[in-house]
Amino acid sequence: MPGETPLVSLVMPCRNGGRYLEDAVLSLFAQDYPNLEILVCDDASDDGSLETLERLFAGYTGPHRIALLRNAARQGIETYNRLMEASSGALVVMAHADDISYPQRVRLLTAAWLDSGVSLLSSNARAIDGEGAEIGPFRRETAAPDFSLETIAETGWQAALLGATLAWERAVFERFGPLSAKSTAISSDWILPFRAALLNGIRYIPEPLLDWRYHADSRSRQLLAQEGDERAGSEATRANALIQTVYLIETLEAFMAEAPDSERTRLARTREILQRRLFGLARDWSQVRNALMHDRLRPRWLPPEGA
Repeated sequence: MPGETPLVSLVMPCRNGGRYLEDAVLSLFAQDYPNLEILVCDDASDDGSLETLERLFAGYTGPHRIALLRNAARQGIETYNRLMEASSGALVVMAHADDISYPQRVRLLTAAWLDSGVSLLSSNARAIDGEGAEIGPFRRETAAPDFSLETIAETGWQAALLGATLAWERAVFERFGPLSAKSTAISSDWILPFRAALLNGIRYIPEPLLDWRYHADSRSRQLLAQEGDERAGSEATRANALIQTVYLIETLEAFMAEAPDSERTRLARTREILQRRLFGLARDWSQVRNALMHDRLRPRWLPPEGA
């Protein structure tokens, strides 16, 4: 509604934020939205990130409510759950510890949410490298993205739903519960949009609202990228897609159990789409995996550098 300024929560999980952390946090403090709480949770960092956060929070004199949390032991993806429990905003905006949010980011996301009533929002981003040099827009397509439930089930992750850009209403967690580390160890940008598509849908802002940093130390690149044979990276990517699709099916099954009869036909079609996708991914993954094994290669599980 026009003129409304609901409380919004801007949340950031941090695990070994390193040299990018200070700029990321200062960009949160610089938000121009007037009714904002900022929560950062350090996930048992061992690189000095907690000390950096303590210094920045101690020196803050701005208008926003702020809180610094710390996990005594590493929680990984479940840090999202702690941030949700500690936050109070009707809308929750995600930030990553290596990105830079523009000052108007929360304000524009909130305005789009109030205007549309959707359950999740995303935006474009400007990609930058590890030194801050511009690479270009993260999403280069000009056509509006398709966020229908069926399309999300068919395509899985898409560039218009980059995790670093997301914001969601509390129902995305309250209706479905906390994120499960057993079901998604590293990714939130598959399951959260799917949950939102089951509720009130998604809205995309084509304007870049943050600098998204593409660098060798990012968590996703360290965990999914593989050195050497490019087929190894393809195998890891397909394996992650399989994991995420199973999580979507489990989520849909639980949702269907409580859905009204008027929704069951649509949801059953979505389940069929996910099942076909799961089979296709399993087939593609097995072919890549078998080709690697044929060449007498085998997987090696190694911790990412700095973990």
